Amino acid sequence: YSRLDYLYSSSANASASLDPRFDMPASHVMNLRFGWRNDTIDLAVWSKNITDEEVINQVAPANIHTVVDARVSATEGSYQAFTLPQRSVGITARYTY
Repeated sequence: YSRLDYLYSSSANASASLDPRFDMPASHVMNLRFGWRNDTIDLAVWSKNITDEEVINQVAPANIHTVVDARVSATEGSYQAFTLPQRSVGITARYTY
């Protein structure tokens, strides 16, 4: 058996005010799986994010206590981003009894 997943996300902005610092570019992600199975054994080789696309899922002001400007003791200008994991590959083996 085989399976190919293709996921597309259009560009977006994560802020209500459309602040350009919160722009998230469009992304294309592919996952792939090849396998073989019978009544008791299932073997598969797989890869997630096979093109190693850098995908930003969320951008937001930093919620950690990071002082960027010690003179004003503020976190203004600090942002955090959450990303999709890098490419991963693996083998899955299952035995059913």
